[in-house]
Amino acid sequence: MTEEGASDLVGKIINDLINHQTNFNNLQTKFFEEKKRNVNLEKKNQSLENELSEIKKKIQKTNSDNENKIAKINSVNENKIKVIQLEYEKKIKILDKIFYNYNLKIFKKTRKLIFWMEKLKTYVMYMIKNEIN
Repeated sequence: MTEEGASDLVGKIINDLINHQTNFNNLQTKFFEEKKRNVNLEKKNQSLENELSEIKKKIQKTNSDNENKIAKINSVNENKIKVIQLEYEKKIKILDKIFYNYNLKIFKKTRKLIFWMEKLKTYVMYMIKNEIN
């Protein structure tokens, strides 16, 4: 090999080394940028997960609050129903007493009426008998 050929080969090798070093430096820069971006994405992801966790807690608390409100409403409604049932039962008892007393009065008046009808019948029979004689 001639000196000039060797010098060209050395120059080419140096150029290749410089290019490889530049490529390596560029790749290393890209790697660090991607790593930094990845760290930022992980932080953002963690932040979003924390936010999601807080939202879930709020939803659970709201659901729990709503369940408590529903339970209270059901309890109030059950109590109202019991009160209405008691009032209804009292009114039914009062109506039963009124109906019983009314029927008793009708029965007594009917007996009186029958009694007076029998008396009238006896009187009419007596009058008819006396007229015939």
